[in-house]
Amino acid sequence: MTLPLKLTLPEGTPVVIRPIRPSDAPALQQGMAALSAHSRFLRFHGHRGLLTDNELSFFTRCDQVDHIALVMHTDAESEQGIGVCRCIRDPNCPSQGEIAITVADAWQHRGVGTLLAKQLRKTCLELGLSHWTAYYLALNRNVAKLMLHVAKLTAVELVGNGELKAHYSLTLKFDEDAYHKAPAVSQRGLDTPVES
Repeated sequence: MTLPLKLTLPEGTPVVIRPIRPSDAPALQQGMAALSAHSRFLRFHGHRGLLTDNELSFFTRCDQVDHIALVMHTDAESEQGIGVCRCIRDPNCPSQGEIAITVADAWQHRGVGTLLAKQLRKTCLELGLSHWTAYYLALNRNVAKLMLHVAKLTAVELVGNGELKAHYSLTLKFDEDAYHKAPAVSQRGLDTPVES
């Protein structure tokens, strides 16, 4: 893993992606406090407050092998992240991991999530992961679209209350032209809110 990595967002802002570390706990909590209620709802599938001390420890003390977590910030000196993504390896299926992505409200729709997910994909492949699962609300069209630009969707299932479990291959080739030309059943499912 060649991190930290200096990149540029599509609109020109220079950013850095690096592994999360325990010293990021205060910044992670500040980021959580700054997230809008809507963004928190989409990320955690319900209303919730700040992270507990145990959650902060879990989210920042990652071994970067079975729990990979990357943070993005705007320059090498900044400790305030603008986005974080993680993959937690399934102990029963070591080639598979569950992923999650969170982007600060002010930085959404600027390419932060896509860059983070692409770097996470590369890191996961280097560590022997070939499949991801992701849980998200059916109404969260932005994360569904983001994921389709990073990995190949292989299956999606409704797990209840408008929540989807999507399965992705990191090794199958993603055909972007086919995605845009032929709306698949899985895409319609991702774009249609599920009634509770």
